[in-house]
Parts: sequence; structure tokens; C-alpha cells
Amino acid sequence: MPGDETFSVVVLREKLREQGLPTTGTKAELLARLYAHDPEGTWRFTTDAGEASNATAGATTTDEEGASRATTNDKDDAKNASMPTESEQILRRELELLRRERDLHERELQLIRLENERLRQTPEMHVSLRNKDVKYVAGLAKEFDGSRNSFWKWEQQIRY
Repeated sequence: MPGDETFSVVVLREKLREQGLPTTGTKAELLARLYAHDPEGTWRFTTDAGEASNATAGATTTDEEGASRATTNDKDDAKNASMPTESEQILRRELELLRRERDLHERELQLIRLENERLRQTPEMHVSLRNKDVKYVAGLAKEFDGSRNSFWKWEQQIRY
């Protein structure tokens, strides 16, 4: 419609936001969305003094500039709303450090308990398995008497 070019993208987005409609797209898409929702165009006549001055000043900006400014402003508002204060950040860091310290102490305590349990065991449990295996095999094999023809038999008994 004639006269729609005087509205800036920012003002169009505000109008869409007021009516609960999506605010993304180019200026032409925003206008089409507003007219689809309100075919009579009554949204054009509900501007206050601040929006009217905004509309005339914003008429010279391009669609891309207005869109980028609007998305930047939206991002800044979202960042400011979700950013914790400095004292909250410090408290969160301290809490995280305390959690890590607690976990570290729990691991150290578990290692100390395992070491104490190992030290309480009797010395017989600490004998290496290799020594036991050698003694067991030696007990099963006959003693080598040193005769000429008996070495190969003794060797077969040991290996197999």
C-alpha cells in the first residue's frame, strides 16, 4: 500500500511483536505478514509519537541494516537478561572448585583405604605367583640323576 515505505524494519518488527507474529524476514515479508493478519491495515494508524519519528528517521535505512540492527538489539537484550552478575559468577566458580576438591579428597581416601587393606594382609599372600609355580613344577618332576640316557626323558617330563 502507498505510504508503507515510511515504516522502518524496526517499527514493523515491533508491530508484529505486539500482535504475536513472527518477526523474522525482509521488510516486504514483514509488511505482507502484517497485512495478512490485518487486511484493513489498522496497524498503520496505531503509532504513537515515538514510533512516528522512528518511522520517518528509519525510512532511509535499507532492509539489511534494519534487520541486522534489530537482531543485534534482540541478542543484546537476551545476553543482558541471561548474564549473571559478577558476584554470582564468583560464587559459581567457588562452588565448582569446592566440588572438585571434595571429589579429589574422596579419591584420595579410597586409595588410602585400599593401601591399608593391602598392608593388613599376611606376608604369605605377598609371595609371588612365579615362585609358587616353579616350586609346584619342581615337585611334579623327578629329579635328574645324571645318567646318559635319562636326560631326554627328564626333559620331556618337564616340558610336557
